[in-house]
Amino acid sequence: MTLDAESVPTSGTLVLSLQGEVAQIRRRQSARRAILQGRCANPQLGLLIEEKGEITSLRTPHKVAPLTAFVRNKVFRNAPTVMQEKAIDVALNTPDIALIQGPPGTGKTTVIAAILERLNEEASASGKSLSGRVLLTGFQHDAVENMIDRLSL
Repeated sequence: MTLDAESVPTSGTLVLSLQGEVAQIRRRQSARRAILQGRCANPQLGLLIEEKGEITSLRTPHKVAPLTAFVRNKVFRNAPTVMQEKAIDVALNTPDIALIQGPPGTGKTTVIAAILERLNEEASASGKSLSGRVLLTGFQHDAVENMIDRLSL
């Protein structure tokens, strides 16, 4: 809403409240401090986003199989390609962040669905929940919507 000379009241009180913006800035500052101090879901996130950060291994790596028969049959209409299996393997066995990139039609959405299904399998087997632990993002809103439609919740 814009104000022009005719819409401004001739009397009364005009109040400008910045409380919402101040609260938002404080939350952002608090989140940044938590990231830099390693008090977030990924303790090494600060090292990833800061210049010259050095990442160390915090956990003993354990190899996760890229595909199980269940996920293979559930997600893939045709047999996965070698590169799709490699992308799934890398994503599942990367300790922090994996990036899936490729031209249209190469099966990225299918690969992501397989990764999420495998993560669900692993979480179920260990009695843990993935809630709030997976970030899925894409350049286009349609890509994210397409992925959400393919998930079995």
